[in-house]
Amino acid sequence: MRIAYISPILAFRDADNLYIQHAAGRIVEKLYEHYPDMVLAFPFRDARSDLDAHTISLKGRRCHALPSMPSFAEGLKKGYAVRRAIRRIEDEVDVCLIQMPFSAATALLAPKTPRLYHICADVRGVVGASKYYQGLKRFAAQSAAWGVQKIQEIIIARDDARLITNGAEMFEQYFPRHASPGSTKGQTRGQPVLSSVLRECEVASVQRQRGHGGPFRLLFVGYLRPEKGIDVLFDALQDPRLDRHDLEIVIVGCQDAVEGGAAEDLQAQLCELQSKVPVRFKGALDFGPALFQEFANADALVLPSRSEGTPRVLVEARAFGCPVIASRVGGVPFSVEDGVDGLLVEPGSPDLLSEAIDGLISKPGLREALVSEGLKRALGRTLESYVQVMVDELDALRKHI
Repeated sequence: MRIAYISPILAFRDADNLYIQHAAGRIVEKLYEHYPDMVLAFPFRDARSDLDAHTISLKGRRCHALPSMPSFAEGLKKGYAVRRAIRRIEDEVDVCLIQMPFSAATALLAPKTPRLYHICADVRGVVGASKYYQGLKRFAAQSAAWGVQKIQEIIIARDDARLITNGAEMFEQYFPRHASPGSTKGQTRGQPVLSSVLRECEVASVQRQRGHGGPFRLLFVGYLRPEKGIDVLFDALQDPRLDRHDLEIVIVGCQDAVEGGAAEDLQAQLCELQSKVPVRFKGALDFGPALFQEFANADALVLPSRSEGTPRVLVEARAFGCPVIASRVGGVPFSVEDGVDGLLVEPGSPDLLSEAIDGLISKPGLREALVSEGLKRALGRTLESYVQVMVDELDALRKHI
């Protein structure tokens, strides 16, 4: 069976190699082990970016260019061109694996081959979580997200389509567990999955190099965007309950990945916070030993998101002995069991977040238990198991070829 891996993620290529984000690169390489003749399709950058950290050799391999889709608005304009490109790819393969959300959503209508759709994020959830869409801009963004959702529902409803989602919550949007008798939505085709690109051999491969006698170190890893809730973390650290603890925070991520008025708001919060708590920015770190060391050296990872799929960072932190505190949103409860291998709090609540941080610091035995159980969970949630779900679902489409 020959498959095509079609993704809206921007990449860069030269005559011999493809340069892409580490997560997509690792998934592609693992899929090549199962499907050596796999065909790739990505929109390409004009120049290589710092994000293109993973190199894949293209010698003897097929890789197609998709029209650039920098936004859903641009994707809508280019829907016909993208659709033509996908149809040419479908003529070469038996089955397509398509990563979504797909900016040119209309290009996915009327497929020619069976498809496995992989939904990594909830578009409507991301738009709804952002407080920086206002007025007509918010209406336009919500309308576009609604349209994308409807197109996804149409194409996933086909008999020759299967679905994997990052987390159970998104999966149930398409295949509810309590569908009415006779409903086509009750005919489940696919499964939720926990996103991970950490190889089995990498789990616990880096040890803590920092002593336990210093400040309690909180780590944030991610884009500085409203849906990631870093403003909630900044507010939580102002809580008087935390004044009795010696704290510091390390932030790993792109400082310029903010939108609208978010930059000014975050800067104001940061200036106020730094009078109480040391804050260090590490910038973006490539996936590898340097990032792993940040996990190992931290006392807790905090992810106070307003919207999520199944964030890989939660697996990665636990794989290096760093317990996690995260919002109970999206696929996070699919990844973390509250009180067993991490702590969950309601999103958008600085009070509850500060309470969880205080509890973790005040109860060393709790932290030790979370570290132990978190490592067990990480060992069962690796790149190998993640890709195996894709392989199983692709193989389930053979009967439609």
